[in-house]
Parts: sequence; C-alpha cells; structure tokens
Amino acid sequence: MATNRYSHIADAIRRQITTGILSAGDRLPAETELAAHLRVPPATPLTEYVYLGSYDAFPCSLARVYVPCDVADLGVPGEGHSPLGDDIRDRLAEAGVHVANTVSRVTARVPDSEEAWTLRIGTGTAVLAIERVSTDTSGRVVEAALLVLPGHSSETVFAAAASVGETEVAG
Repeated sequence: MATNRYSHIADAIRRQITTGILSAGDRLPAETELAAHLRVPPATPLTEYVYLGSYDAFPCSLARVYVPCDVADLGVPGEGHSPLGDDIRDRLAEAGVHVANTVSRVTARVPDSEEAWTLRIGTGTAVLAIERVSTDTSGRVVEAALLVLPGHSSETVFAAAASVGETEVAG
C-alpha cells in the first residue's frame, strides 16, 4: 500500500518536471513552504512525524508534525500518542524545550491528490487544513504541524482563556 502512495507522488513530480513546472534540481514547493513555516533555511534537517487517525477503520485525520533536529531528538512516539500530533509538545517539554506560544490557522480547501488518497475522500471534498506553529520563549520555532481533516466529518472548537490581568469584572 505504501509503495502505491509513493509511486503516486513520484509520478506527480515527474509530470511537473515533464511539463516544465519544475526543473531538475529545483527544491520541491512543499520543502520551501515548510522551511518558511519553521523559519529555517531550506534543507535544514527535520524530524517528520506522520499520524493517520482513524475511526471504525476509516481514516479521519492526517497530521504531519515537524521538529528541527537541532531543537530536540524525540525519537519514535510511544503508545497512546495523539492522532493530531499534540503529544509532540509534551515530548518537547520532557526534553527541556518549553513551548511558549502556539498559533493555529484553519482554512477550508480541497485536498491535494495525496491527501485525498490517504483519507479516502474525493478530490472535490472539502477539508479543514490546520497549520500549527509553536515557538519557545525566544521566538524560535520548535514545532510545526500540518493537519488535514475531511470537512464532511470534522468539527472545530476554538477556546481562549484570559489571563488574570485581562479579565473584566462584571458590575
């Protein structure tokens, strides 16, 4: 099954080279976009964690979480990890890297062909795409996640807590 997926990706890249969209030796768009998210130069060594969440044997989420290798060596996730890669931030804390801020951006879009294939949905089915970037107290990006959930079966809830100094007293 994995061979088919990678063959599909390789075929898509070959088509882009054949049609002139990419030239031999060009950096792949995903690599440069990822480097921009992480605020690191392209070709910076990264550890990628890929999570495929499922419910009743059907895929319901795809998460790709990236940690720059110079931030921490977290190894392989153990049992009970989050299907959205949230456990990576806990593992960063265990390694002495403290997340000070996380910004998530949610957009609705259609999936690319790899996402549609992996999630077993049509290429015209809307997905929720979540880009999550976490920084430490110095502003260094310590984790970036690209999450994709099928739009027809997903719900997003936003919650914010005010610090004690920001709360208003109702009168």
